[in-house]
Amino acid sequence: MTRAMESLLIVIAGIAFGAWPLITRGSKIHFLPAGLGLQLGTVIMFGLFIVTMRGQLELGAAFSFNNGGKLALLALVAGLVNGVCQLAMQKMVASPDAQVSMFAPATLTIMAVVYALGGWLVYHEPMTPRKVVGIVTATITLWLLKGA
Repeated sequence: MTRAMESLLIVIAGIAFGAWPLITRGSKIHFLPAGLGLQLGTVIMFGLFIVTMRGQLELGAAFSFNNGGKLALLALVAGLVNGVCQLAMQKMVASPDAQVSMFAPATLTIMAVVYALGGWLVYHEPMTPRKVVGIVTATITLWLLKGA
């Protein structure tokens, strides 16, 4: 992937992840149907992508039991973890008492720390001084967003 494509995808993901809570809150419906709508929309987008890109995908390998179904199981576990996160996020989005301008950036800040630490611990990515400063900055950001 080129650096330009990576940058473009970061911007698209950032805008989309930033926009969906704002859109969902605007619906003013209960968090469970709102979450279901969010997940159905996600399934539709992935379905369209799979249909469009089917010639470039090796779905058989992912769901093959030659590897004990490990890849499919990992995808399912990731989906379950994402479901827990979506329920928590939808509950906050639907709550008129929760400030979207506080909880959404706080959630994304925690995600950044999890990514940095997880990349280092699980995938043995280097823990650079910039990442350490980023984690410290994230901690300060959380403190500022949530208050003392």
